[in-house]
Amino acid sequence: TNYVVLVTRTGDGEISLKVNAGAFKDEAGNDSVESNLGTVTYDGTAPAVTVSCAVTVTNASPIVFTVTVADNHLNEGTSYLTGESQFTIVNGSWNSISGKGASYVVKIAPNADGKVTLKVNAGAFKDEAGNDNTASEPAEVVSDRTAPTATVVRTTALTNGVPVAFKVMLADSQTNLVMIGRQYLKDASQFTFGTGCELDHIEGTAGTNYVVWVKRTGDGDVTLQVNAGAFK
Repeated sequence: TNYVVLVTRTGDGEISLKVNAGAFKDEAGNDSVESNLGTVTYDGTAPAVTVSCAVTVTNASPIVFTVTVADNHLNEGTSYLTGESQFTIVNGSWNSISGKGASYVVKIAPNADGKVTLKVNAGAFKDEAGNDNTASEPAEVVSDRTAPTATVVRTTALTNGVPVAFKVMLADSQTNLVMIGRQYLKDASQFTFGTGCELDHIEGTAGTNYVVWVKRTGDGDVTLQVNAGAFK
């Protein structure tokens, strides 16, 4: 009286089976009645994972990554991602993870300036149907925790011309100044001038190289310094 029926289907979805009325007769010759309908959901698709970050360059530590799981059969109360062993980290150290179901927040502390990379490994977890996840694409964030520098170079040691030109060169460990391409030096509040000196004008609208023209009243030294915290 007991049977096992194996059914296959193409693609994900419901698999249903019932025994038709009259499918068989008992030994007395009576036709069978129709059975109930048995239904099973088939899911043969691996969960897909996406890792992202809200910024591309940061001086923060830890760096906050968002991990999203795409799958039709997740339990929203289950934590599928729970620890460091499920991830591959480059230039970073594990800090923490939180989240359940399809959404997680992972925090990674940078080891050094440069690219910090995070990805979810293939087979890190299974969905409710038993499918292993596929590996995510790595998410990269540039960590830059080194302060940019400014160098002031005089164009002459002695002059009778006014205003006097100074070359100002900015440098950054991750070349973010060049990548961003915005104007970092804009006005007199960013500088300290010698006695009797003041800003005339600034040449250079973007990047790392500027010429700052300084005027003074009377003879004497013309000095220029870029203040700490003058730009980010």
